[in-house]
Amino acid sequence: MRVIDPQSAVLTNIEVLAYLTANPPRRPPNPPPNSRHWIPSPDLRDHNTVVKEVCTSLYYTGSYTRIIA
Repeated sequence: MRVIDPQSAVLTNIEVLAYLTANPPRRPPNPPPNSRHWIPSPDLRDHNTVVKEVCTSLYYTGSYTRIIA
């Protein structure tokens, strides 16, 4: 299957989770000594939040479809 227009492509939750699992972000560097409130770059909080939300969505959607079926 080829996607002709990438902007109109729709990915399923399983495809998103597979992509995020296969392509994790780079690890952030260690904090400099004597630093407070240091935010690493890249910030992995966004990546972890997206993975958690996709897994939660899959969990609830999967149980809902099992009840219907």
